[in-house]
Amino acid sequence: NGVRPRKAVRVLLNHRTARSFEQVLDDITQLVKLDSGAVRKVFTLNAKPVTCLADLFGSEDIFIAYGLEKHSHDDFDLDSEEWKSLNGTVRTPGRQEHRWIANGRTSPASEGSSAASFQSSGSLSPTPLRPTELQVRLPEAVARLYSLCEMLGDGNFAQVFQCVHRDTGVEYALKVIDKDKCKGKEQMIANEVAILRRVQHRNIVRLVEEFDFDSELYLVMELVKGGDLFDAIAAASKFPEAEAGRLVWHLAGALAYLHALSIVHRDIKPENLLVGGGGLLKLADFGLAVQLPPGGERLFTVCGTPTYVAPEILAETGYGLEVDVWAMGVIMYILLCGFPPFVSQSSNQDELFDQILSGRFEFMSPYWDDISASAKELIRGMLQVEVGERFTAAQVLGHPWLEHRQEEGSVRTSWRMDLHLEDRPRSAIEAKGAASVTS
Repeated sequence: NGVRPRKAVRVLLNHRTARSFEQVLDDITQLVKLDSGAVRKVFTLNAKPVTCLADLFGSEDIFIAYGLEKHSHDDFDLDSEEWKSLNGTVRTPGRQEHRWIANGRTSPASEGSSAASFQSSGSLSPTPLRPTELQVRLPEAVARLYSLCEMLGDGNFAQVFQCVHRDTGVEYALKVIDKDKCKGKEQMIANEVAILRRVQHRNIVRLVEEFDFDSELYLVMELVKGGDLFDAIAAASKFPEAEAGRLVWHLAGALAYLHALSIVHRDIKPENLLVGGGGLLKLADFGLAVQLPPGGERLFTVCGTPTYVAPEILAETGYGLEVDVWAMGVIMYILLCGFPPFVSQSSNQDELFDQILSGRFEFMSPYWDDISASAKELIRGMLQVEVGERFTAAQVLGHPWLEHRQEEGSVRTSWRMDLHLEDRPRSAIEAKGAASVTS
């Protein structure tokens, strides 16, 4: 109920910075500086109270902060100026480490201040909407085969719906790409579709069929209902070695397959790893994936997500398949301890990038005291700054730490994943926009 347009501040939330719900409220209090004092209540944009840390790591990215004042329904209707300020930074509907907190009334002294400048991702429609509410009209060729169930994601130039095949009753995800909204990105879309047509692997989300029209492209994709690895990490904080090993084995299998085809994904992160039945991990979102040119030519486009970006991308010296293995090493580190190997205590992105460029990280006590030497050796091999010394995906698959991991972790991982994600029945296949690090 603050004076409009209300100020939006950005808050970095990950498992290192968010140790308790009370601590997060204190941090928000320092940033938003409410006239009424400390932040006592936080609501989602759908007016749902936020009562614990898990609520901040769900599908929503925009929140309203309150002191002791009462809330009203009007508070959750953002005006055009507020949407404009959010849309300038909110890029994609994936849930990364970055969360928006939109505050209530602020003191004049705080208007000139700002939070650290983090990239933010966020879904502006986090609650599934029925197709009738959206008045979605499918082309006859699509509607004849598929009926829509609900919206799963809404991005800058694409929407994703859950749909059902009318004849078989099989559920799929339908990604609808608006061609008018992705002018200048036609090559990126073409690359994504071409790669999806080509790949067939149990650890990669499958393209079932496509419908290409003048104004829209419809992609029927395999539906993975178990949520994504980000959700699983948020629920579990960290994983025993057997379970982490099985997840790494799945990812390494997908990457070894892609790399054998000279395809580099370039956006390996937990949000793009979907958890299917039995804990089967599936790689999704090929929006940044490319086929490497013949002759060993290197890539130079700066892209990816800060936490997982490889040093050679930041150095702009040229890169290739090895960047995916670096990101896999970061994910393995997070799985085993709950936080990333490279982090800026002051939330300074330049400081983070300096750490990545130098390859400086450690296995801090007590978090790593009980982790095997073999696991640490594998991580070191994946997080080598010198590309020639970094493990390949095939070498990761053959590493001693992964021997028999896929078998010994199968039942337990399946049980843990179902437990972690049963409260999140939402599919994790979502429309994606640009990644967080671009040039």
